Amino acid sequence: MNTYKNKILALALLVAIGASVIPVFSIVVSAQAPQTVGETRRGPEHAVEVLISRVELLIIRIRSFVQTYNISLDNNMTSLLEEAENLVNEAKELKNTNLTEALSKVLQAARLVTPIYVYVIQNLPPTVKDDFAVRRTEAQFRVRERVLLSLNATVSWLIERGVEVPEWISSNISRALELIKEGKQALAEGNITRAKEIIVEIDNIIKNVNKALKIELKTKWVVVVCTERVLISLVGQVNALIRIVSESAESIEASDYENAIEHLNAASKKAGTILALIERLRPYVTNDTTYSQILNLSEEITTILKNSVNDARTALENNDPDTALLILSNALEEVQPLFEQLKSLAKWRSRELEEVKEIALRLRERVRERVRRLIGTYVATSAKLSWRIAILEESLITLNTLYNSGRIPCQTYLNILKAMKAFVEELLDAVPQTMYMLRARLNNLLNDINTYLSTTTC
Repeated sequence: MNTYKNKILALALLVAIGASVIPVFSIVVSAQAPQTVGETRRGPEHAVEVLISRVELLIIRIRSFVQTYNISLDNNMTSLLEEAENLVNEAKELKNTNLTEALSKVLQAARLVTPIYVYVIQNLPPTVKDDFAVRRTEAQFRVRERVLLSLNATVSWLIERGVEVPEWISSNISRALELIKEGKQALAEGNITRAKEIIVEIDNIIKNVNKALKIELKTKWVVVVCTERVLISLVGQVNALIRIVSESAESIEASDYENAIEHLNAASKKAGTILALIERLRPYVTNDTTYSQILNLSEEITTILKNSVNDARTALENNDPDTALLILSNALEEVQPLFEQLKSLAKWRSRELEEVKEIALRLRERVRERVRRLIGTYVATSAKLSWRIAILEESLITLNTLYNSGRIPCQTYLNILKAMKAFVEELLDAVPQTMYMLRARLNNLLNDINTYLSTTTC
């Protein structure tokens, strides 16, 4: 295994050396760099394939230059070139069956042809050498331009996430990009000396910017990256919470109260997980930053939903599914402006947050439609309405018993009272004026709820 790793290292070293001393080959490497970087991640098999193709290209170029520019190779060079060609062909045959042997042969071929290529380049006509120098310098400008654009994107990424990047970094990157244009113009005018001077100046800028990003801003950068990764998880967890709440409401709609309780328990557990995640992250986030605001909003949203889920579960256990639905609906309505703020701060996750918001809106509307439908059913006959009022009266008595015995917290008591009040008010609006007795019972119930609300403080 160590021998294999050493050969891979030798491969990389050989390619790097070849790219630095061979002008045309370096252009080929540069032109293919974006594709190759991604592809080499496929594994050592692909790395060997790439090396075979490049050594083969090197041999082709040697033969082409020898013929085109009438360059003489002595018998030893000719023999070495043929041997290298045979080794490449053998490597092609072995690459699918014996990767280690294929690598060995192509490395040997590369070692044989590299000095021959250098000899050929050294014996090219002066005008051709100048042309190669221009092409190589053009490639160097292209490489540096890509580096600068990447640095510029990194700076923009950091700034967007609230990191204070020194102004000189951005101005230096802009200056270097202007120098790229100036260098290309110098090349077009045939001033290679000036172009090379500009490359040195650009390299100094790149070096200084890299140093600042990797040393001066390293800590902030790491925090930003880690925080954003956790934020992605956080958004996903909030999304999951909304979906579980939605499933809870659907179960209540279907009168599957046992399943609804299970979903509400899962939602409460999920909310607890989110809040714990926020607490673990908070020590790494500086106050009064974008990330700090995002954490605070996420915490507020989750806390509201967690409390409402627990309150809805209490109402459901108290045989009052309509109130449970209203509690969920009110909670989703309460978090809507918070979602909007969160989306405006976490612009790079706005799509996920928009999906979460739409889920919440659809659930809220579905809950409201469910309540309207139920109210229509209740007021259809006096018997049904009387039964529903009796359930509400019984629920209010049970709720007071739970609160007075300390079995539910004060805030849960108030939240359920508010939801019951909203439902009774909607029911009262729908009851015809001709149902005097039933309307009187509803008014008495509403007065009792208002009394409890006004006399209870948490």
